[in-house]
Amino acid sequence: MRKVIFALMLSATAATGQAACVRIAADGTEGPCPVQVQREPVANPQQASANPCELGGKLAYDAYLLATPDAMWPSANRLHYAVDYLGDMMVAKHDRAVAHKGVEIIAIKLQATGMRKPWEGAAYEVAREFIVKECNK
Repeated sequence: MRKVIFALMLSATAATGQAACVRIAADGTEGPCPVQVQREPVANPQQASANPCELGGKLAYDAYLLATPDAMWPSANRLHYAVDYLGDMMVAKHDRAVAHKGVEIIAIKLQATGMRKPWEGAAYEVAREFIVKECNK
């Protein structure tokens, strides 16, 4: 019987689309619920905070991780295809030439480490160094 009553109350609440919020204190008194604070967006979500050169470096990092199953034997064709593929899906303006150069540098430096499975942390460090050198000229 309790389940039926609970189901009826739940369906009545769902049908109205609103549920009254009541805060119950430790002593059993009821009061209004605290107001929910909503954060205002700091920046427009459509706007990137990085310049096109930096976005090209990030694109190189993403393309390397997507297209490299074995860090010892990276495929240049797969890497450049991944740069073009991911670049076509990006909304923000990026420097495609920087991305193509960056993906090659990431592949060469990680190939020299001898690791087989590409590690995201090592790829990130190489990409970060590349972005600093390339974009701060």
